[in-house]
Amino acid sequence: MSVRQYLPTRPHQAPDPHQRRRPGSYLPLAGVSFAWVLLLVQTLAAQSPAPAQPAGQAPKKTVYPATIVVSCDLPCRWTLNGKSHGAIDEGKTATAGVPLGEYQIEGETLDGLDHVEKQLNITEKGQTTVHFEMENLRDTRVNLEQQANAARPAEQAYEDGQMANAQGQYDRARPLFEQACNGGHANACASLGYMYDAGRGVAQDYQRASAAYKKACDGGIAGSCTSLGILYEYGHGVTQDYGQARTYYEKGCNGGYATGCSYLGDLYRTGHGVPKDIAHGRQLLQKGCDLGDQWGCNELKEKP
Repeated sequence: MSVRQYLPTRPHQAPDPHQRRRPGSYLPLAGVSFAWVLLLVQTLAAQSPAPAQPAGQAPKKTVYPATIVVSCDLPCRWTLNGKSHGAIDEGKTATAGVPLGEYQIEGETLDGLDHVEKQLNITEKGQTTVHFEMENLRDTRVNLEQQANAARPAEQAYEDGQMANAQGQYDRARPLFEQACNGGHANACASLGYMYDAGRGVAQDYQRASAAYKKACDGGIAGSCTSLGILYEYGHGVTQDYGQARTYYEKGCNGGYATGCSYLGDLYRTGHGVPKDIAHGRQLLQKGCDLGDQWGCNELKEKP
């Protein structure tokens, strides 16, 4: 709305500079102008972004009145009120700043088999220490499992061991394989021998591997006969003996295990433990290749 509508002047008559205006003659203009200015300022203020953090200045860090210090006697993971806070190495600690209040804190071993929960009510400022004793819990669990395993038939123990082994729970698989092997389960002996041979979940131990392979081989597992032959050929856990290597390679090959045929052929080709016979050696390599042993196929191509 223009000023002219509020303050009309006479047509064709210049205003008298000495003429006084009536009191209040500008009030409508002033009121409208102030209202529009106020509205404009409020609108601009609402649209303006919050002041930016000065460059190079770190955001203010929240300071909590209390700190929880967590440790475990085995490598573990821990959570606070259901939120994961990562892993803690044995002998190390982790911390979290918190307000005063009640908290649920949980710890578990890295394999997830042993779990502890604790409730905290923090009413004072400072540090609150939480220590999870996992080792005794784990040992108790393992002992109870071993007692339960002792009552299982060999076949069931082997199947349970296979399941635990497939899940990477080697500390559970080993006693199950041992129980089944001692109960006459040849495949369990083979699995146990491989664990010790490869150091899978246990310290590598060729002597124990050879003993388990021997039981498995006697039980008709051709692959274990071949594995035992390898230990004799290279003297791992047993006295090196090419004659014994030949014997167990033959058992493996006769049982249809391709690698046993290939390794037996290599003995004949090199004359280790047997009279050197290149032609017979190649025949055995060919048999191994035909049964699916790629190493035997490669040796035939590389060494005619």
